[in-house]
Amino acid sequence: MFEEAVRCPSCRRALPVSRRFCRCGATLTAPTDLLDDDPPEPTPWYRRAAGSGASFRRRLRAANHGVRVQFDRGRAAQVHVARATAALAAVGLAGVVVLPQASDVRDRASAVVQQADPRGYTRLTGVTATTDPPPAADPAALPAPDAPVDPAPLDPATVDPADPAADPAAAPPEDVVFGPQNAVDGATGRAWSVPWTPPVDAGPPCQRPGGAPALVLTLPAPTDVDRVGVVAGLPESAPDRARQAVPALVDVTWLPSGRCTTLELTDATHLQTRDVADVRGATSARVVVVDVHLPQDPAADLRVAVAEVVLMAHGSLGAG
Repeated sequence: MFEEAVRCPSCRRALPVSRRFCRCGATLTAPTDLLDDDPPEPTPWYRRAAGSGASFRRRLRAANHGVRVQFDRGRAAQVHVARATAALAAVGLAGVVVLPQASDVRDRASAVVQQADPRGYTRLTGVTATTDPPPAADPAALPAPDAPVDPAPLDPATVDPADPAADPAAAPPEDVVFGPQNAVDGATGRAWSVPWTPPVDAGPPCQRPGGAPALVLTLPAPTDVDRVGVVAGLPESAPDRARQAVPALVDVTWLPSGRCTTLELTDATHLQTRDVADVRGATSARVVVVDVHLPQDPAADLRVAVAEVVLMAHGSLGAG
């Protein structure tokens, strides 16, 4: 058998493959088969979308002889906070977009953020309320200034002395029972209630008309407001709650800046809040009910009620 031959790279003489040196003194190399390199595997789409972080770590490990690289300094606290904030924001956005209970998710997420905020929120006190336009008395229902008052006679056998409605003079007027001051008194057992008429016109937020008189809140001094909350409708224990409308869309205009805040409310009895931004030095707020949740059988004299409107500001660090 003939042994495989190899040519000298210097003199081109054919020599056995077992020879290491040529007669001319050149060094011989054994022939090598040319192997086609396999093409690199394509990078999956999810790795391309996630970036080159994983491949970078693999290259670091390969350069470190297969040992995972240990850094001499940990990540900064700001990096962990930023990652946690981004994760919470992604979860909250998915919940608001996907889940049908979007408003409940938003309220619960807002409550979690409020608990995590070391400053917390403080309710603003000294807020007064009026309506625009103010409630006007019906001139036809008022007696003439010089007319004598002649109340209808009452049957003593049918009058309950403990019932204030038995005495017309003792019955409180409607503006006291359902007046605007009930919306800022801090008690959810009372409410501001007015007739509701669906608005016929539309417009941009805080410029569109409402279906009831506007509730005007006046602050005792120029104040920075960071959150507004609304308890919609009559109290849960009120028998007329199911027969009255509940605010569903509310516009709040902050004066004197003119900034606008819109609240989308559910038919719930708890406090529903919304954070506001850049409301500084506010002296008053104009609350307009734009849309409502209607009862099953709306009455001809339908009314809408607001149990409470709460204005809040951030507390001070270390307070309390």
